[in-house]
Amino acid sequence: MINFLFFLFFSLTLFSQRMNNDFSTWFWIQTKYNFKKKNTLNLQFQSRFNQNSTSFDKNNFYLSFERKLAKKVHAEGLYQFSTSHDSDQHTLYAGLTFKIKFKPFVLFYRTAIQHKQNYFSRNPFIDNPFNEWRNRLRLSYSPNEKWTFSISTEPYLFFSNFQTSHFSRIRNVIQSNYSLNPFHSISLFYLLEPTLNFEHSKKNDFVLGLTYQIVIPKKKKDKKHFFDFKPKKEKEEKPEQKDTFN
Repeated sequence: MINFLFFLFFSLTLFSQRMNNDFSTWFWIQTKYNFKKKNTLNLQFQSRFNQNSTSFDKNNFYLSFERKLAKKVHAEGLYQFSTSHDSDQHTLYAGLTFKIKFKPFVLFYRTAIQHKQNYFSRNPFIDNPFNEWRNRLRLSYSPNEKWTFSISTEPYLFFSNFQTSHFSRIRNVIQSNYSLNPFHSISLFYLLEPTLNFEHSKKNDFVLGLTYQIVIPKKKKDKKHFFDFKPKKEKEEKPEQKDTFN
């Protein structure tokens, strides 16, 4: 499985040299609050820079709700607002994630539908609405309580009233996550997103991203250790790694 995904990254990188390429940087901060055991609320802010990271691209604001349906299944709903110098965009998203453990790895499968449009004028030529079906495979490995490494691939199936349905792009991500303590973590990821349909796009995106995640403590005793980054001899509880929405 790992060899196949690495081969996919390598092949797409070679293929992408024939296309128009752009390198971007994404900076992400997100907060997470767990309540009623099975429910999670997430707030996220992201700023993107494109044109070889020399120009502002857009800002994204995310609000998502996640519920654990079973031990290895959870559902997520999300609203995203994107704004740039040229336009705004609204995204509604709903997805299911399934988890399979086979030590020392964890395999995640996520399937989701998202709807995007620029405005709510009810005029399709102004709003430019479209839908995408996303299916992601993600393989994760945690050598210890502090580090988590993962690799994933995710094709997008595009639906619109103005175009025929087609696989538009495939998002491939290599990511590392480091837990500073149970409430703070940092992620560094590299994303490669080549187009899958030359009729609609001839651009490939390369992204280097940095994410800072904060888990809001619920108990008073946990709040005392919120900024405690000192290493402890006893084994710490490993915080759950929350995927960034991308």
